[in-house]
Amino acid sequence: MLVPFSDAEVLEVFGATTRSKRLIIVADDSPMIHRHTVPILEDDGYEVRGAVDGMEALELIKQCSPDLVITDVEMPKLDGYGVCKALKADPATAHLPVLMCSSLGEATDLERGFDAGADDYLVKPVIPEELSTRVRALVQGSLPASREKVLVVDD
Repeated sequence: MLVPFSDAEVLEVFGATTRSKRLIIVADDSPMIHRHTVPILEDDGYEVRGAVDGMEALELIKQCSPDLVITDVEMPKLDGYGVCKALKADPATAHLPVLMCSSLGEATDLERGFDAGADDYLVKPVIPEELSTRVRALVQGSLPASREKVLVVDD
């Protein structure tokens, strides 16, 4: 890359954006989950976009560069485990935090989620306060300033 860098290029390198609100993708095939979850997240100050299956979620993630992905496990076309594995395998999205949110709550389900690369796992039905707390922790952890220190030297 040539110097000087534009602000947009520097932000792109560190995975940051100039959006005024953090963007969350909610991937779930249940309209009821979208009606329940989206208002909670919007009330917390996030911008939210929805997907109804795993393939749509991956396309939306490529287009939008979100700050967090919340995915159900059981979805058509591509399940939440597949979404998570695809995100973590791609260097462009490996840093992206993923919160799995599913009615599958056995220890083996949670283990499978974390093995797929999930950063956190919530069992449905979700308590709004718990969702808000987990999302806040994941989004704050994804901010470049909270992850690493960067020294830029320029003449």
